[in-house]
Amino acid sequence: MLHLRHASAVALMGWCLIVPPPVIHNRLPVDLAAPLSEWKVFSMHDSAADCEKGLLAFYKAAQAELIANPASESDRIRYYQLQNSQCFAGEDPLLQGK
Repeated sequence: MLHLRHASAVALMGWCLIVPPPVIHNRLPVDLAAPLSEWKVFSMHDSAADCEKGLLAFYKAAQAELIANPASESDRIRYYQLQNSQCFAGEDPLLQGK
């Protein structure tokens, strides 16, 4: 029953920017092979265009943070998460298992 409530909440969100789960101390610090059910909602948006704008803005900010702090593992993870993020409609069947 928990999945149904969560799916309903996602559907009400509009558009979701989702990011892959982190993998600590790895060459590629995100798990691109993880199922979408393991990806996390990073932000919510009213439209696809807003989601894409948010994706670009968040990515550029993460890139600037990584340049400013190249030794920061958390900044490195966030950069790669946003580099590989995706926008999905809340009602997308691929997100319904989340």
